[in-house]
Amino acid sequence: QLQDDILGVFGDEKKLGKSVLSDTAQGKQTLLVLHVLQKGSETQAARLKELVGKKDITYSDLEVVKEIMEDTGAHEYVRATALKYSDKGVKVIDDQWPNEWNREEKIFFKTVASVAVNREY
Repeated sequence: QLQDDILGVFGDEKKLGKSVLSDTAQGKQTLLVLHVLQKGSETQAARLKELVGKKDITYSDLEVVKEIMEDTGAHEYVRATALKYSDKGVKVIDDQWPNEWNREEKIFFKTVASVAVNREY
């Protein structure tokens, strides 16, 4: 989900097959937004609140949203958080899942974890 949230703001519309404006226009309360509200300045938080949920948001508005998310470290934080949880999942596969699972099954689940956090669409 965290990677979906990143792609919903920073993704390539051609790869996604949907507008990158839609998540912001819908006012989705993502970890990206929460991070800005917690770590950003009052001005950054206020500006973000004006734009998230704006039904007629423009690409110019989205550039402001992206800039705020970059400047507050939200983008980097959410990316790091997604990777952290993926790594934890892989560790569970390695350390805690039954030994009778064959190698292919473990590789499959590790690949799913990697693709989930590294995909571009």
